[in-house]
Amino acid sequence: MKKRASKAWSKKEQAEFLSKLAQLIQAGYTLIEALTMVNIQLSKKQQQRLTPGIQWLLEGEPFYVVLERLHFQREAVAILCFSEKHGSLARALEQSARFLEKKIMQVDTFKRMLRYPIFLMFTVFVVLIIVQQMIVPQFSLLYSSMSTSMSWLIQGMFGLFQFLHALLLMIGCICICLFGYYELFFKKKSTLEKLKVISRMPVLFKGVQLMHTYLFSLQLSGLLQAGLSIYESLQAFKQQTYLPFLQEMSEQMIGELKKGESMEHQISRSPFFERHFAAVIKHGEASGMLAREMYTYSQFLLENAELKIEKWVSWLQPVIYGLTAFLILIVYLSILLPMYQLMEQV
Repeated sequence: MKKRASKAWSKKEQAEFLSKLAQLIQAGYTLIEALTMVNIQLSKKQQQRLTPGIQWLLEGEPFYVVLERLHFQREAVAILCFSEKHGSLARALEQSARFLEKKIMQVDTFKRMLRYPIFLMFTVFVVLIIVQQMIVPQFSLLYSSMSTSMSWLIQGMFGLFQFLHALLLMIGCICICLFGYYELFFKKKSTLEKLKVISRMPVLFKGVQLMHTYLFSLQLSGLLQAGLSIYESLQAFKQQTYLPFLQEMSEQMIGELKKGESMEHQISRSPFFERHFAAVIKHGEASGMLAREMYTYSQFLLENAELKIEKWVSWLQPVIYGLTAFLILIVYLSILLPMYQLMEQV
């Protein structure tokens, strides 16, 4: 077994690389010719990463295996794995590039919209800790030395700072417990068992459900267009190892198909797919255009994922700002209220 490339490509580099390859292959280049042409345009660092890949390809390795060794995204490798065996390489390269571009765009949107609110909240939290460690003890000593009783409001404010210690300890314990559960139990579960656990977290599960439905419909549409039957397509899913969900789900579906249950009925009963997916399959089978319906639906899901991320972020932003404002108010009151009361006592 040959060694993997030592350094990973960034998602942006992967998307640009796959997009250029797709354009060249559509223009009539062979895969080796396209790789050689793209390699000329790369920086020295990128050329050092790609050169071993071209050599592996010349030695007879499949292209998707080469990309796996170059640490390309698993979803992109899976798309190319199916296409190299059953479909169009140029189309798969284009789909892989588009998928990565959307993924980059979604992550960038998420980071851009939440970067400042999270930084602000973190800063205020640090100030709270400083106030709790340095200012609150000084005021407490001052009240004791002057034999002055605190008002109920100031007592409440100081009590909040005492609760801060307990809150940090509780968060630390929860993080340790979650890490222990993940390492000892969650990692050992099958993909479908993991999804059952994730289903208890609706927002996270909805995103995972959407992405799995997208990959399932996209890959199935490509295999059906290549002339495979539904059963043969599921067998292809079962044989690959890049997307564990497709592998386990197809194995389950094959068993049900042998019992006479249609895929459309299985999808409608499964909690792991989008609720409209079964209706899309039913309509595609009725019209005799299942591959086209699957592909159209997959592209709709990809666009829908982007809209949902923007919606979640737009909802999360005001929540973070509101919490930050509350923390700032606590900081101000914890400093100003004791000062005003002491001034009145004097």
